[in-house]
Amino acid sequence: FWCDTGTCTGCSTTNPVIHVCDGTNWQESDKTVEDLSRTINGTTLFDNSVTVGSSVSVSAGSNKITNVADPTSDQDAATKKYVDDSIPASSTLFASTANVSIDGMSSTETSIIGSGVGSLTIGANTLSVGDTLRIKAAGQYNTDGAAGSGTIKLKFGGTTLITSTTQALPNQITGSWSIDCIVTIRAIGASGTAQPRGLTILSTTSGTVSSIDMGVNSTTVDTTAANAVDLTWQWSGSHDGGETWTCTNFTLEKLTT
Repeated sequence: FWCDTGTCTGCSTTNPVIHVCDGTNWQESDKTVEDLSRTINGTTLFDNSVTVGSSVSVSAGSNKITNVADPTSDQDAATKKYVDDSIPASSTLFASTANVSIDGMSSTETSIIGSGVGSLTIGANTLSVGDTLRIKAAGQYNTDGAAGSGTIKLKFGGTTLITSTTQALPNQITGSWSIDCIVTIRAIGASGTAQPRGLTILSTTSGTVSSIDMGVNSTTVDTTAANAVDLTWQWSGSHDGGETWTCTNFTLEKLTT
């Protein structure tokens, strides 16, 4: 039973103390009717803050902790949504899984992106201001006596965004190359704008390294249309079938703010 007279320790008429029988007498417990009412269908309700001792571990028993507020202090728990919203999303849209080689017999501008996993096409109306595309590629080149030269271009929907200066390759050499480009969307729409920038690195087996800045060719992008990303190479100067430019790796990422 419980006392509702307000005469027991910690008792009041609005929150009576529960009494338990020890087999002979009724004794006051440390629980009130309010405490009892907090357990409903196995769920315990707390009206006030609950503090756990510093040496006590709390197990959720492989169950979810739900209805958590967003954190405000460094040691507050964070919800999945809060973390997802706070960390910029990065996703690989395309990764090549096949090599592409262009020999010196051709002077035609040619894509150096091999077949792979994912899509090179950015869907219509899927870009927002602040979104950034990151394009990375790498490979090797071989030259004979007629070393030749070439140009790399990054294209977006057929529009050349950035292009390297024409690079003269050293004679009779095998070397490596890599390129890193970013394109940040500054305005969306049919006459949207982007800020592209890129850098190409060339190295040789002798350890010589040179960098090629890729100049901005255009900043206009139509984000209302689907646009395919492409990276091309074009031989120029003195070249023949003894030269090859090979792309072994290519990735396209979308960074979202």
